[in-house]
Amino acid sequence: MASATIQHGRRSGQKRGEQAAPQREFVVGGGQTDLRNVTVLTGEDWSRITRQLHRREIEEQAAKQARDERANLKVRSRELIKDWDNTLLGARQKKLDERNRRLAKEEEEKKALDVEEARLAAEHRKEILEKAKIQQYYQTDRVKNFHSALRLTEVLKEREAQIELNRLRARANEGQDQKYLEIWRKEHEDAIRRDQDEAAERIRKRQECATYQREQIRLHQEQHGREAQLEDEEGLELRRLAVANALEKKRLDQIAKQEQRELMHDNLKQIADVRRMKDVQRLFDEEEDEDCRVFAAAKKKMMRLRAEKEREIHEEKQRNLNRIKERLAAELAAKRSDEEERLYNAVQEREEKLASEEDSKRRQRQTMQESIKQHREDQSRRLAAEAAEQKQRDMEMVRARREADELFQQRERQRAQEKLAEERRRADLLASQARNRETEAQKAKQAELEYEAANLQLLEQEEEQFQSYATKVIDHCERGGRNTLPLRKAAKAGAGGGLGPQLPGRGGIRPSYQTADKRGIQLPNFRRNSAAQVKAGQTGPDSVSGTQKNLGMVW
Repeated sequence: MASATIQHGRRSGQKRGEQAAPQREFVVGGGQTDLRNVTVLTGEDWSRITRQLHRREIEEQAAKQARDERANLKVRSRELIKDWDNTLLGARQKKLDERNRRLAKEEEEKKALDVEEARLAAEHRKEILEKAKIQQYYQTDRVKNFHSALRLTEVLKEREAQIELNRLRARANEGQDQKYLEIWRKEHEDAIRRDQDEAAERIRKRQECATYQREQIRLHQEQHGREAQLEDEEGLELRRLAVANALEKKRLDQIAKQEQRELMHDNLKQIADVRRMKDVQRLFDEEEDEDCRVFAAAKKKMMRLRAEKEREIHEEKQRNLNRIKERLAAELAAKRSDEEERLYNAVQEREEKLASEEDSKRRQRQTMQESIKQHREDQSRRLAAEAAEQKQRDMEMVRARREADELFQQRERQRAQEKLAEERRRADLLASQARNRETEAQKAKQAELEYEAANLQLLEQEEEQFQSYATKVIDHCERGGRNTLPLRKAAKAGAGGGLGPQLPGRGGIRPSYQTADKRGIQLPNFRRNSAAQVKAGQTGPDSVSGTQKNLGMVW
């Protein structure tokens, strides 16, 4: 008969997923189990046990179901009242919608405004560019020369007007000299009269000032007499104080000399102590063997520190003596009756302090000797360890150099192969570059020809524009009665401003003749009204017909 295992579930406090502790099994059947010891559970008990075992899952499921119900209820509530206007959420949503519509409208207005501003800015830029082009055109050499001629025309017109004005002014001023002479005579007499009155007033004021100054001199003399009397009285008082000060200073000097003698005695004693310490150190150094030389640097450092310490002790003594001196001086000035007692107390205090310092110095010297001994032992151990480490490092360095040599040879072989490949690649690249340069040269030549053609066309347009502008200006000046000869000369066809002939094949430019030497000076223009004048200019003292150089034409 098969047996059945009955378990009573998870024990109280056991987590899910953990292996349950072994439980006692109840075996049914086989005639081996006493039915009186078997517990039979009712349906209610079994349900209670099951609920107890799965209580946490049941509670979590109930909590999750409650959360889901609340979330669903919230969603249904929001969907139900989202279109209501009499709720806070509806009012807020309405305000947000109105705000979004207002912002969208403002954005549209801003876009329209930006478009309008962009259009106005484009028009403004266009006007500025037009003005800049006009200004740039006015700054060209040819226009500037034409404007110079225009200014010359205006100057000539202004000169004629001034000459006519001077002629009319001279005619109008005839017969006015006598009238101006009478007016000048009256003004001169009035000026003389005013000068006399001012001179009398100055004399009166000068006399009043002299009287006032004499009174001030008398008052100042009386004041000086009183000040001299006060100075004599102060001099007597100062001499009396000087005598008292000299006596006090003499007594303080005696005290200072006594202190100096005591300080000299202390210094001599300290020097003797230092000499004894040096003798002891010298004897101590002589007893050391040859190995002690390794520690000479450390010993010198300690001696330097000891010297610095002794110097600090000496300075401290000096400061103590100075403080004693100052304290004694203050006490002598305050109360001089107990001078000897205070001096005795100060000396006793100083001697006690010196004894304490001597004891401290002896202990420091003993400590320093012990530290020197310990340092020597440490240095011996350190040097031995460093020697072993250095030997190990040398062996490793030899092995590393051997490996580095092998690696270097491999790299050299690889570098030679790479160099050969690089030379082949460079040869191919140079050939390709040569072909590219030839192609680029042809393209550059073609672009240069196209540029020259465009430049010739631009020169022709500029010549037409300039001639139109010059014709308008010359016509306006002729209507104003001005001399237009400088303007016609400056408006002569051909750009360049030279004196040579106009070259049709070069855009109608008019270059200048220049000498063939390094100076490049412009040659003179021999154009005259007659052949005789041209010949005289060519054969005159300033001509260049006697030269043996090639003049040439450079434009």
